Amino acid sequence: MATTAELERLQELDEAEDRRIARFRDHPVLAGTTRLRRDDLHALLLQRRFVSHQFTPAYDLVIDLLGDETARRIARTILREEYPDGSGHTPSHREDMRTDLLQLGITAEAIAASRETAATKQNIADSFELLRTAGAQPDADLRLLTILRFWGEVLVSVEYTRIWEGIGPELTAGGENRSRFYHPHLVHDAKARPLATVSLLSSTHSDRLAMRLSELLARAPSTAFFGEVEDEVVRLKSRFYDQFLPALPGDDGDAAQPPGAVVVGDVVDVEVAGDEVDDDVAVEGVVDDDAGAVGSAGAVGS
Repeated sequence: MATTAELERLQELDEAEDRRIARFRDHPVLAGTTRLRRDDLHALLLQRRFVSHQFTPAYDLVIDLLGDETARRIARTILREEYPDGSGHTPSHREDMRTDLLQLGITAEAIAASRETAATKQNIADSFELLRTAGAQPDADLRLLTILRFWGEVLVSVEYTRIWEGIGPELTAGGENRSRFYHPHLVHDAKARPLATVSLLSSTHSDRLAMRLSELLARAPSTAFFGEVEDEVVRLKSRFYDQFLPALPGDDGDAAQPPGAVVVGDVVDVEVAGDEVDDDVAVEGVVDDDAGAVGSAGAVGS
């Protein structure tokens, strides 16, 4: 059982974590999903699909890098839930996502034709680099569990909760919730209990990982890394959504497309001379070189 001092430490970590969650939840794109035009929201979902496809490889990588057997067992169990039926009769979670996309009017042809933007590719690469770097540290188990829980579960629930605000009405027409992927994941990935009070009764993915993480944190010589790692995860996740900032409508109701935006396939690439973009704008996702930005695209033929 944790001592009073250990519980107080976990409570402090929880309070700081909740502030990070709130900050991420307020990202303009996540907070504005109900304001996005339908084709822009579809473009976001198609790009987010590529990130979702990296969930299982990320878990596989973490399982390889973890030294703690209890943590590995928890991660292994969560990973196997992505493919719930060994006989092949039950769709995987990735297939459930496709079902939701089709229900939202995104065609199978549009899904097949979609390609990652440069910003999405970079975000995926940065995510795996974060995991690999963590796995090479002396406190690798603590760092990896922190990232897996926060990047792969807690903030995913936040993302899907916000996305649900934009797509929920279409998937609940007639009073029936027909979502196979987005709504179930916003529920079962969520942080339901604070780190200090997780128990064997905790059932969400976040809380199951938190069970072992809280035990390791309670006896860790230092937890300074925890905030640093979670801050980096928030920055990483935010950069993915930054690419959609140009799609947010302005006061006149039109999407704020940057100069030089051109439609390429199902996304918008932004061509802006470097000397025309100040540093603040570049951070927001409208950059030259590699980042790219997604805007109003009519990407899915809707």
